[in-house]
Parts: sequence; structure tokens; C-alpha cells
Amino acid sequence: MRLFHFLLVINFGLFFTWHVLQAQCINDSNFWSESWTSCTASPNPNIANEDSHWILYEFSEAQIIGGSHIWNSNNVGESQMGVKTLLVDFSRDGESWETLGIFEVEQANELESYQGVVGPDFGAKSIKKILFTVLESYSSNPCVSLAEVRFDIEAEEAEESEIETALSELINKAELSIYPNPTSNELFVNLGRESLDYSLLEIADLQGKLFYSQSIAKEVRVSGTSLSIYCRDFPDGFYLLRMIGQKDQVVRAFLKQ
Repeated sequence: MRLFHFLLVINFGLFFTWHVLQAQCINDSNFWSESWTSCTASPNPNIANEDSHWILYEFSEAQIIGGSHIWNSNNVGESQMGVKTLLVDFSRDGESWETLGIFEVEQANELESYQGVVGPDFGAKSIKKILFTVLESYSSNPCVSLAEVRFDIEAEEAEESEIETALSELINKAELSIYPNPTSNELFVNLGRESLDYSLLEIADLQGKLFYSQSIAKEVRVSGTSLSIYCRDFPDGFYLLRMIGQKDQVVRAFLKQ
């Protein structure tokens, strides 16, 4: 299947408004005259996320997305504003969101030889929107910056039936919600209808260390009730909550502080 690299126009939240920016490389070097920069958190397009710095990539039609490549902020004296940790969500229908995971992005070296880093792999999914939410930068500066992102897009479109099936699965998965996020003591997990298919709940940090594991009883799954998890003793930081079934899993990210 043929692939091509696509440099996206970036729609990003900045000062509570929408802006359009083309991230470009000039003078055949790896220094960018125009990069995405955000200095004020704004409402996130995914309502499950808090107000934050975020970038929204939107396609006019759903595309089959494979890998990606990221160029962090590389201007001299500004690499510390670069993104360190990203929460990546995507939407197949343009409305419902699914979490791909949390990813670390290496700091740029401010050299012309900078070639960026390998970004998240979307596994050839049919995607309408991709949302990058910044969780951490490389400094305490309130501003964060990113130079460029490219996605591998497969030229051949998926069959309509495949898209409909994936979309149906996503709608069911989208019911799982967690709150409050961030949390300091207790985390509530609203199971929703998809709990019928998932019998194990786990929480691990970004290094994969398991902090919590619980089997979900059938009667709890049928009722679609909420679960309460005490996180008071968890070290502060980011965690991934996974609902695990025989065929797949649902992932939600949260912050303990």
C-alpha cells in the first residue's frame, strides 16, 4: 500500500481562539521561523481533558494514518520551550475521542543537523482528527512550542464497511470516563455499556510499573456502575488506566498530584 508524507496545517488553541499556522522550515535548514507556540491554557477539544496547551490536526475526510515524525522547538535559545510529554487522542468520526497514549518527545539540540524524532504510530487507523495535548515542557516557562509534525498517510482508502465497524466500536468505547482528572485522592471510573466486554482494570505509570489491578465482576459490568479507586498513595505523575478484554483494551490517561 502506497504511503506519502503529509505536512499538516495546524489548528491550535491559543488564548481561547482558533488560529491557523503553517509550520515551515526555511533556508534549507532545520531552524523554523514559524512554530506553534502557546502561552495560555485553553479549553481542550476533548472535554475529558482539562484546560491545557493543545494542537488539533483535522482532515477534511478520514485518512488512514500510520506512523508520524515530530520536530520539537529547535530555535536557538528556545529548545527548553519544547514539548516533553504529549497525550495523544484521535477521533474517527470527528466527534468521539479515543486515547492512543502518552508519549515522550526528546528535546531538540538547536543544531542545523537536527532531524526530529519518531512520533506516535497510529497503526493504520482511519482518522478524522488527531489531538496533541501538552502535559509537560522542558522548562517552567509558561509557553510551550513545537515546530512541525508529519504523518504517514496511506493513499488507499479503507473499505466503507471497515470504517463503519471501527466507528461503531469507538462509540461504545467512548462511554468510559474517569473523574476527577487531575486527582489527589480518589478516582471514579464510570464503566458505561462497554464494561460488558472488559473484565480487568489496571493502572500503570508511564514506565509500565503496575500500581493497581482489579477484576471486574460480571454483575458490576452488567449494571454499568461506577468504580472508586483510592490513589492517595500513588506518587505524583501521569498514569494510564486500562480496561482490558479478550480482544482489545480501552485506555484513559490521568494525573495524580
